[in-house]
Amino acid sequence: MPFCNAINPPSKTFVKPLCVVCEDDSCGQHFGQYSCKACAAFFRRAVASKMTFECRFDKRCDISPRVRNICRYCRYQKCLDMGMNQNAVQAFRDSYDKRFTRSPSASLSYNANGHADMRRLPQLFDGYAKFQHLRSTSFGMLAAESNSQSWDPGVIYRSLDLETLLKFIPQSTYSSAKKGCHMETSLAYDMIMEDHFAPFSSLTPDDRKKLFDQFSVFFCNAEKSYNTYKAFGHIENNDKVMLADGGYVKLDEVYKYYVDSIDINADPEHLAR
Repeated sequence: MPFCNAINPPSKTFVKPLCVVCEDDSCGQHFGQYSCKACAAFFRRAVASKMTFECRFDKRCDISPRVRNICRYCRYQKCLDMGMNQNAVQAFRDSYDKRFTRSPSASLSYNANGHADMRRLPQLFDGYAKFQHLRSTSFGMLAAESNSQSWDPGVIYRSLDLETLLKFIPQSTYSSAKKGCHMETSLAYDMIMEDHFAPFSSLTPDDRKKLFDQFSVFFCNAEKSYNTYKAFGHIENNDKVMLADGGYVKLDEVYKYYVDSIDINADPEHLAR
């Protein structure tokens, strides 16, 4: 996206303004205020798609560069509070749609033998590593909200016995898993739309959204299996499965997953059958 073309060449006395939203380096004025590429893209997408958001915490979330993707409500509210102009979005969108003619077939690079360019893998890994970091931060915030512990899915506890391991991994509940799934999905969507996963950044926003819609469920399910392996793969006859909130469910005690949930009115044992 051509967000950075608006900035003037730096001089000896030029100080690059910071993004008014997250305080990262800006790349010019967008929608009336200095902003970085990521926050400009987020604001444009939120306004153009008429999105509405909810804060899962106290509506005072940190919007610094490392964690700006965690709460879309607070990020969007700060965009508005700092004076970003919603009316400027449609004019930008019309201009952008006319200029964008890139073919999806040009988004991937192949060598003469027909194999995908392996240089893409480190780029994909960098995006996934950032996703893991932001998700771990979000898990920590959810855990603090409920006064519970938080498991870091980026850690492999191979040296711990089961009794010790369960001191680090909370037992999942329907309510916490629902929050975790919503947080995880929102985070992944924002990161795909904000160019964190190369080579998908070369696709149009509409194509990236279609990619997310078709792929995200399969990715989440596969990653939960991988997280189960990382947490319990060394335990013989393991009967536990990791879920979206970073907690686990014991397969012969699934009813506990539904106990004390404000979202469930039915009998937990009936739901577990």
